[in-house]
Amino acid sequence: MFLDGIPIIMKYIYKTMGIIQFGATTQPIFFKITPHLWSIPINSFFVYLGIQYNAWYFDFSDFTIVRFIDSLAIFSSTITMALCAFIFCYRSSHLSTLLTELDNLKIPNEGKPLPRDVTLRIGAVGSMIINIICHFVEDDLPIPQFFFSLPGIITFFDHLFLGDVLNMICNKFETINVQLQRQVNSVDLSKIFPLTKMSKIQLLKDEEIDFNLERVHELSHYHYDLVGLTKKISYHFEITTIAAMLTWFGYVNDSCYYIIDYGVKDEATAEFYATNFSFLIFYLFWLILMLKMFTRTQNKANRTATYVHDIWNKYALNGEVDQRVRHLQLASIRLLNTRLQFTARDFFNLDWTFCHLMIAAIGTYLVILIQFNNP
Repeated sequence: MFLDGIPIIMKYIYKTMGIIQFGATTQPIFFKITPHLWSIPINSFFVYLGIQYNAWYFDFSDFTIVRFIDSLAIFSSTITMALCAFIFCYRSSHLSTLLTELDNLKIPNEGKPLPRDVTLRIGAVGSMIINIICHFVEDDLPIPQFFFSLPGIITFFDHLFLGDVLNMICNKFETINVQLQRQVNSVDLSKIFPLTKMSKIQLLKDEEIDFNLERVHELSHYHYDLVGLTKKISYHFEITTIAAMLTWFGYVNDSCYYIIDYGVKDEATAEFYATNFSFLIFYLFWLILMLKMFTRTQNKANRTATYVHDIWNKYALNGEVDQRVRHLQLASIRLLNTRLQFTARDFFNLDWTFCHLMIAAIGTYLVILIQFNNP
């Protein structure tokens, strides 16, 4: 199954956080309940931190803009955690079925697997670990401050799991593209066999065209099925992505505001800067990693139509367009009508334009918050 390709450490992390709540299909019925129990400790820990943090923090007699920002962050953390716990459980059976279908979609002559974004993953995980350590080192922050980080960490690992899935999908799209590209770069038979009679060359060309067109139609069917599976799989991650990005926006705004406000007042310590900057670096790596995996998969999928069009151009330039070759137009139209586009329930596109949107929104809200706090 697909899970066999995931490192065992990551597999246990996904199970502990409730991201993966399914096992092997050959397990007995009794053991199918077990995957749903892995996430109980971390959810219980979050409830405990929520109760402790609320008892320590909320004091409406001293209301300030800073407390209002933190209250929104706490509220978004609670909603995100509850939503993720529900979605992870709800999608488990559907996601297990889809991943099994994806694993069974064997495209002939699959090539070398594409590498994962190891550098971005290491940078994100490293800055996350530094941030957690800083939470416990900073004197002015109680241990329940970890309350802020937990929902973001879980949704981050949810995107890492989605990245593993999309990497598998990218490998299949790349296999399709490589096989089509070979047809574009094929050499003219008359140049390979200059001494062969033209009648035999023409016969070989006809056989080659028949084989190539049959292969194009076969690969276009694989592409159509693969795009459909990709859309169904990404659909189960869209709500958690929206919740994650809302949490991301709140956390980044909160950290940027604290850095600016405390820095101006000269009240910040080295531990304070370490905590907030490691927080920002973690969320920056996360955003880049998420958008890169969506964009790469989208580009690999949509590039297939270009290769089919290049095959048409090759035959058109050689004057070999006939009734058989015209079927390439049907394949090209089908590929153009099944273009892959990742969105979050159509609220926003998951590509690099979303990065521009988030930067502009954060800058706008920071200006508003600073003006409210410094009339």
